[in-house]
Amino acid sequence: MAVTSPADFNLFDPAVMECPFPFYEALRREAPVYEVPGFGMYLVSRFDDIVDALRAPEVFSSDLARAATGSLVGMFSPPPSEEIDEILAKGYPPTNTLLTNDPPSHTRYRALVSKAFAPRRVALMEEGIRALATTLVDDFAADGRVELVSQFAVPLPLTV
Repeated sequence: MAVTSPADFNLFDPAVMECPFPFYEALRREAPVYEVPGFGMYLVSRFDDIVDALRAPEVFSSDLARAATGSLVGMFSPPPSEEIDEILAKGYPPTNTLLTNDPPSHTRYRALVSKAFAPRRVALMEEGIRALATTLVDDFAADGRVELVSQFAVPLPLTV
């Protein structure tokens, strides 16, 4: 049976995580606004719809802590261990980051970090960024293959 619908995919299947592009294609074609079954959240897959959602945070939230139902928390939970159980028993609340925040909190965080990434500041860092990018590429160039996200797209901005 050919996979034709987003519902045919398991988002947490390692094969889908490794290559999500057929899932993305099914989303755009069949369900551009897709409710993830059992999670109480939606995926939006078309550019214009994403822009609309980002411009209406009072309707469309990025706050994953607020969206986290028991099933969502369980899906991302690490394997059981005494240390983790002890930490969770203390009731540490989920903490949002810049990516999982809505205004006005997101606006405050963004104002704090945006100064570090102003064009003039980035221009001053250009030489170091180029050197880092070269080092990252050199680390995998001889292999003849690369997993670009983990070997370049993640470490570059995190290090910068």
